[in-house]
Amino acid sequence: VIEIESYYPYSFATDICLADWESSTRDLRCPGEENDQEGFVILLENPALENRNENEPALWVHPDEVSDGTIEGTYPRIRIEAGAHFRTWVGCLKGYPNCDLTFYLDAITSSGRYIPLGQWHEVYEGLVKEVDIDLSRFEGELVQLILGAKVNNRDFNDSHGFWFVPRIEISEE
Repeated sequence: VIEIESYYPYSFATDICLADWESSTRDLRCPGEENDQEGFVILLENPALENRNENEPALWVHPDEVSDGTIEGTYPRIRIEAGAHFRTWVGCLKGYPNCDLTFYLDAITSSGRYIPLGQWHEVYEGLVKEVDIDLSRFEGELVQLILGAKVNNRDFNDSHGFWFVPRIEISEE
């Protein structure tokens, strides 16, 4: 188990195993086991991203190895503060050249409403995508956030992606 010190109001990496993780075929253990064909999530302390090596935490996600395989983690409800933003980078892990994933972030409000917040298509091309989602519309509410990834091709073995330093930050703007 990796111990992570968080400098943010909420760190999805620190709380990785508080989330309920599932693939399109079953509920998943957390942390998972590398190369589990039914999907897995593992916390990486020093991840090798497709364009650089890092020294901050990342969630290594691998959907189940079926057509349109998915993996998603539903986190416990958190109260959204004024100025809250969800921030992260998404992409493919180094060494998986046929990686082709769509990452997505969804919310479930305290009234049970399901709201898609964004999605990002990522392939292994040497770039990562920075994500910044303004959560101010949920200010004061208890909200569950869902971090997900879906396979876009049939090259299941290379469907290894990451959420790098996924967190909530408070903006002073």
